[in-house]
Amino acid sequence: MQYCVRMRLGFLTAAAMVVFCFGLKAEIAVANADFHAHDNGKAAGWKLTGNFQALAGGGHNGSAGLVWHGDESSSALESASQRIKLEAGKSYRFTTLARTENFTGKAELCIEWYGKKGWIGGGYLKAITKKDSDWTQYVADTAPIPEDTEYCQLMYYVRKGAKGTV
Repeated sequence: MQYCVRMRLGFLTAAAMVVFCFGLKAEIAVANADFHAHDNGKAAGWKLTGNFQALAGGGHNGSAGLVWHGDESSSALESASQRIKLEAGKSYRFTTLARTENFTGKAELCIEWYGKKGWIGGGYLKAITKKDSDWTQYVADTAPIPEDTEYCQLMYYVRKGAKGTV
């Protein structure tokens, strides 16, 4: 049996969808996965830091989307994150659609897991580094989620020094 998380979360102009697959598709509990529920750029269910915001009409094909934009280089790691429930012993696949405009730096997406003593590990996408790009799909897989995992976190982030739009 194959297990996966399919994620269509994009940084500029993308809607999000997360699916857990094992024969039949069933939704994983990701709050506000499509970024439609927001108030003044604050996405319901997400913890946003720095220059991340949810924008109506900013997503893929005009849907709502998650956007990071900085006119000046970021002075620290900035993120959009939320806790998600994943099953121990299972591996997950996650993808994102992203595009960039005049972007320098690194933007990434990961799923990390934490135990009683903190961070245990995670699955990470190849960094998004193109200066200007049309929609591009990025894909990664996690290792099996460890049995001693207390919670998992889905997180988009840009590293210190990023500038432009993704």
